[in-house]
Amino acid sequence: MPTHLFSTAPIIKHSLATPLTNIITNSELAVQNLQLETSYSPETELQKVLLNAQYMKSVIMLQEKRQQYIFSPLRAIQEILQINHSSKLKKGLVTRVAIPTKKHLTGNKLLFQEMIVCLLNNAYESYKKRTLHKMVFFSATDHKKNCKITIVDAGKGMNWWEKHLSTYPFKSLKQKHSGLGLYFVKNTLEKDFNGKLAIKSQKNKGTTVTLSLPFYKT
Repeated sequence: MPTHLFSTAPIIKHSLATPLTNIITNSELAVQNLQLETSYSPETELQKVLLNAQYMKSVIMLQEKRQQYIFSPLRAIQEILQINHSSKLKKGLVTRVAIPTKKHLTGNKLLFQEMIVCLLNNAYESYKKRTLHKMVFFSATDHKKNCKITIVDAGKGMNWWEKHLSTYPFKSLKQKHSGLGLYFVKNTLEKDFNGKLAIKSQKNKGTTVTLSLPFYKT
């Protein structure tokens, strides 16, 4: 049964599954599919298992200390899309990724992926439950020496006061949420990537969130 939201690792409460759980689940599903002789793709299943193993490695490194690494944002985004291919969010996701392979960022790749996952989930959850088509638009481009990431939804949106509160801790407008999502994104973006966050939103018309991260200078 497909999940609704994206997930990577347990950095914040927005993550819905630990890397170890993902590894076990994907491995069990791979065995089941093989036994049932259904449309089984060993290459895809193996990729998922390996990606989750990499996440575990990143979590361990992150817990030791926040070391700075050079990584490819293009590859990091591709991993997110690959590992969450069967989610319902992915089915309504329109993507445009135009980042050169030679471009890199400095920081922890897992935190970068967590920011994107958090924003994609927020965009999906901004729609009313009965909304039939929950469209989310994601773009990642090379813009004036920066990695520009934009996430757009046509959900319930926010007024100016709600938008102001959205980046403060424990100020969620959704029930049963910690209110740490956008606060986590803003904090991580500024402190770990020297980036900037911009939010545009209108009540009942949707929200546009833009991240700007400086590329690594060779």
